[in-house]
Amino acid sequence: MVDEDVQRSAEELRDTAAKLRQLARQTRFSGTRRELLNLAERFETMAAQLDGGAPPDTAG
Repeated sequence: MVDEDVQRSAEELRDTAAKLRQLARQTRFSGTRRELLNLAERFETMAAQLDGGAPPDTAG
């Protein structure tokens, strides 16, 4: 039960990161885009920590 909750939380964090990246692609303001991408990276890092692993390589 707890493992399922942790996995679900990690998935939700990754979904939020994906939405933030989508918003970043849609904005024309570079500062806002950068902030959204940084926030998405933080969500990915939190998800990776919940999974007990290292954050994924997001370069590229």
